[in-house]
Amino acid sequence: MASLFSKIKNINTKSFFAPILLLLLLADIAILFNIPGFREILPTIYFTIVPGLLITILLNLNKLEFVKKFVFWIGLSLFIIIFIGLGLNYLYPFISQPLSLFPLLITFNIIIILLSIIAYQKNKEEFEIQKIFNFSVDAKDKLVSPMIFSIIFPFLAFFGTYLMNISNNNSVLLLFLFLIPIYFVVIICLRNKISNATYPFAILMVSLSFFLMHGLTSNYLIGRDNHLEFFYFQYTLHNYHLDTTIFNTPLNNCLSVNILPAIYSVLTAIKGIYVFKIVFGFIGSIIPLIIYIISKKIVGNKYAIFVALLVLFQMNFIELLSLIRQEFALIFFFLAVLVLFDSDLSNRNKKILFSIFMFSVIVSHYSTAFIGLAMTVPIILIPFIKKLFNDKKIKPINFDMLAVLGLFSYIWYFVVAKAQTRTATRAFRISTGSNVNTSNVTNATSPINASNVTNATNTTNGIVVNHTRENTIPAIFGIGVDSVPQMISVLVNDAIFLTIAIGLLAALWEYFAHFIGYKKYKKKLPFEFVVGSVISAVLLALFIIIPFFSKAYGAHRIFLTSLVFLGPMFVIGVIKIAKVIGKPKLDLVLLTILIISLFTVSIHFNYLASGIPSSTYYDENSNARIEAFIYDQDIAGAKFLSHYGEKKKIRIHGDTVAGFRLMAANNFSIPNRTFIDSKKTFKFKKFLKTDPQFKYQYLYLTYLNTRKNIIFEQTAPTFITNTTSSNVFLKDWKSRIYDNGGSRVLIP
Repeated sequence: MASLFSKIKNINTKSFFAPILLLLLLADIAILFNIPGFREILPTIYFTIVPGLLITILLNLNKLEFVKKFVFWIGLSLFIIIFIGLGLNYLYPFISQPLSLFPLLITFNIIIILLSIIAYQKNKEEFEIQKIFNFSVDAKDKLVSPMIFSIIFPFLAFFGTYLMNISNNNSVLLLFLFLIPIYFVVIICLRNKISNATYPFAILMVSLSFFLMHGLTSNYLIGRDNHLEFFYFQYTLHNYHLDTTIFNTPLNNCLSVNILPAIYSVLTAIKGIYVFKIVFGFIGSIIPLIIYIISKKIVGNKYAIFVALLVLFQMNFIELLSLIRQEFALIFFFLAVLVLFDSDLSNRNKKILFSIFMFSVIVSHYSTAFIGLAMTVPIILIPFIKKLFNDKKIKPINFDMLAVLGLFSYIWYFVVAKAQTRTATRAFRISTGSNVNTSNVTNATSPINASNVTNATNTTNGIVVNHTRENTIPAIFGIGVDSVPQMISVLVNDAIFLTIAIGLLAALWEYFAHFIGYKKYKKKLPFEFVVGSVISAVLLALFIIIPFFSKAYGAHRIFLTSLVFLGPMFVIGVIKIAKVIGKPKLDLVLLTILIISLFTVSIHFNYLASGIPSSTYYDENSNARIEAFIYDQDIAGAKFLSHYGEKKKIRIHGDTVAGFRLMAANNFSIPNRTFIDSKKTFKFKKFLKTDPQFKYQYLYLTYLNTRKNIIFEQTAPTFITNTTSSNVFLKDWKSRIYDNGGSRVLIP
């Protein structure tokens, strides 16, 4: 194995310059001649890696370890893709379709060729293959098989999800999920005998496996917000142009959900649905890897794996493909934090890379950008504050970076994406008690919103209330817990929170003890990192305490974001507990127990053991899966309605989750907004007969309404369902005009 890697690195060539251009030519040929297989794979890999690779060479970053360079390659390439798309988009109407194939292909070729030439002229020696691909696998006297074994996980996830989709057979999927904690226990126990590449490779493979499990469930999207994200993407792709004047909403100003997937779809000819479900899954799998790299600097290689697993095993990470905008915002934000604490980077390169990644966060997701700026700007100001207090001098350290960041933020939020600023302002006013209509915030100033498409059905009999998700704030404190599995989830998550709090307090005490001259304690953590951890904890507390913030953004989402700082505190907390109980050598055992417990509740094994269907992935009868799983018949019925929706102004009635099916089916063959523009209920509105806005009314029944006899009145975290047959308003709909065996359309 070692000799193989050695041969690859010592290929008889002095430069990787020619291969970069040759691969670009091959990618162009695959695109222009639409060669099956090559068209989908080669451009995806090339444009996701090579632009960033060239920037790292230009900045002379080849001395960095390979894993770190790898995540930089992807992050910088995504930055290039997004901002090339944004720049081309501003050429409209001079170019009628700026995001179509030829403008994109020509621009990317020009940019990559220019980057290659400039980088080669500046750092010719850095194009050596052994410098670019400076990875190493210490196979001598080390076990390589544990690393190779992790390759099985993506295949198990793929095959297990496929079986579950077609036959509801969850055996392979459960095997895959049971193997994961066992595998990590084994490699942690063998930590001194395995290759140094095992941890990062295993993290990458398992992360990819989770995204494949989520993305491949159903032939369509699984989730809620991602349906709206996909809606905006479809409109951008249909026009080959992002038009924020038609849909001037905060979400449609997130370039990660419209321009980015549109470019991938155009260049690779991959259908948009698979860009969202698969391509973005591969890219997002680097998130725990970035956390691992950061944590190695803070707590060391021995413990960094646990911080990565703390992120990897979060339910909100496993479901991250349901929030594409947050996925990419987290990639960029975590890379920005990595840059801040990387001692291998020069000050100049830190400023360049941090600015690049924070620009990318800002255009990817406004909420994550606000939180990220709140966490990092105080850290950037620390050198200035230290200089002011220690030397009594005003030296504007890092002010250039703050000025650039502030200018870009102003241009974006107050000139380009004003809808995001309006929404943030309303959210702040509501959280501080101002009298503002909250519907304007939750609906994001848009007539098109997942919660706007359908209303809860008004039924009277057979209501079933089911609590199977722990997304609510009261559950943290044990309020509203009504089952043993839910109590187990609360206890495990509270144990994680408590451990993080202990770690943070321990870190603060060490700094305080050092400050007062207590010699027993020495500083171990960077002061800036401790400050970031305190800010993260304060923000998390605010999102829990202030009800509107937790509703608008979600404490669980800010918790995932804050783990870049609080994750190492989790490890420090366990180390401190082990010392307090007099068993310091048990720290790894305690960490393993807590991490496996977290995985157990995140994947809903506690519900599985209790016989309560709960999982979206392996429980056929769970409300979560029934709500999210979209059948082909649903789309066919929605397309039938879409045909009429494009011609007449109609009102479509359905249950709470019907709107996601309607959005997924809209093909935009004619620009149309009325198709999903109105709130719906099962109740026929007689007064609309005379309303010129709504000439026709239809009742849209989905697969779960007709075949499973279920109506969703409310969804997670509290599911409220009813039976279709008991709905008192069905009698108003007498004529069936469409039926495909799963979906039906009725008229009065």
